[in-house]
Amino acid sequence: MMKFKLWFKTYFKIILVVFLLLLIGSSVWFLFFRFDETASGLSYLRTQKSKDIVQLKNDLATRDQEELEQMMGNGSLEIFDLFRDFLIFGDSRVYGFESYGFFPSENVLADAGHTIMNIDEGIETVKQRQPKNLFFSYGVNDMGLNIGENEGDPGYDVVYEEQIKKLLTVDPEAHVYVNSIIPATPAALQKSPRWDKVDAFNAKIKAMCDRNGWTYIDNDALAQGGQANIYQEDGVHFLQPFYSQWAENMYNTKKKADA
Repeated sequence: MMKFKLWFKTYFKIILVVFLLLLIGSSVWFLFFRFDETASGLSYLRTQKSKDIVQLKNDLATRDQEELEQMMGNGSLEIFDLFRDFLIFGDSRVYGFESYGFFPSENVLADAGHTIMNIDEGIETVKQRQPKNLFFSYGVNDMGLNIGENEGDPGYDVVYEEQIKKLLTVDPEAHVYVNSIIPATPAALQKSPRWDKVDAFNAKIKAMCDRNGWTYIDNDALAQGGQANIYQEDGVHFLQPFYSQWAENMYNTKKKADA
């Protein structure tokens, strides 16, 4: 009986020691794991803290844009949904983005008869909104009035440039994207010969963009010299389906320039 008690006590002590060792071991492992996890977390936070705030914003914007593009790829979004933090200025052609419901009205600063001389009317809006991206598209009315090209004028590009820079005084970090003028149809040109100056005006727009580091959006391929099936009966304004092509060209040009 004594031997059994001694054996039992010895066996019990062994089990107790093993149990304590397991308990201590698991506690050490848990503490080490938590320490390692905490250290990793702190390291991540330190890394993020060391990054420039602007860089962090850009990284998040890039990630957001990639997710949006994936959603567009699977059909849950349209090209217009990829435009973020922007304003677009223009004439009746640009107003089509709003009238057809493609862009929200608060993002479109355009109306019939508008020219580059109307750009500075948006200064207060730009000042309040501080958009990251500013798009511009003017032309048919400007050519009709020969803005900047009359005797004694400094040139269309100089006037255009001065107007855009007025906005940049209140939103200096904005990126600027300027559309080339999309030509009217040959039939429309016969009614208004002044519209037949697209190449000369576009050359000035491109030169303006080049010297200021702004992005020039070339729309020539979309219009096919005024022969493309994109025009309403007047040969000047655009059919609804064209706005998807136009927006895609703007977006792809912007993406390439920003890369």
